[in-house]
Amino acid sequence: MDFALEVENSGINIDDVENYDEIKTKIVGQLEALKVKCPSVESEPLIYHVDVAAMYPNIILSNRL
Repeated sequence: MDFALEVENSGINIDDVENYDEIKTKIVGQLEALKVKCPSVESEPLIYHVDVAAMYPNIILSNRL
């Protein structure tokens, strides 16, 4: 959370966030509940195929890629 606030959000100081401790406690609680509830995931991953030729046909045809 520190990295996300300070680096990714243009240098927001942690002291400026009003409910930082409340949000951090909530996130940690949800992660711990997830760890206890289902320690191993048995689901199949989703695999996506992105057809680049369909996205940029003019570029690919003109450059013969």
